[in-house]
Amino acid sequence: MLAGKNITFAYREQKILHGIDIEVAPGRMTALIGPNGSGKTTLMKCLTGVLKPSGGMVTLSETPIAHFSAKQLAKWIAYVPQFHSITFPSLRQCCWVGGRILPGTGTPMI
Repeated sequence: MLAGKNITFAYREQKILHGIDIEVAPGRMTALIGPNGSGKTTLMKCLTGVLKPSGGMVTLSETPIAHFSAKQLAKWIAYVPQFHSITFPSLRQCCWVGGRILPGTGTPMI
């Protein structure tokens, strides 16, 4: 179980999260819903270890995530940010990375 207890976070002087409690059960799909600027992304970053909360604690199986290495966390937590761009020099490279090349031909499956 991934859990956050009394999570608080601020960017400089602006408090974003105030005493948030959340539990995410393994094998379940969980959605964070709220208006723009309400702290959803900041909470996700705190829960995944991308950001360190200024208060409270995030645990994975009741162990603080600060005790895990990045490699250990990657085995349990996956985080896909809302904005990310990767530039490939060619369509062929882009398709190769996505596993969309016809075997033995080098031709993209489009």
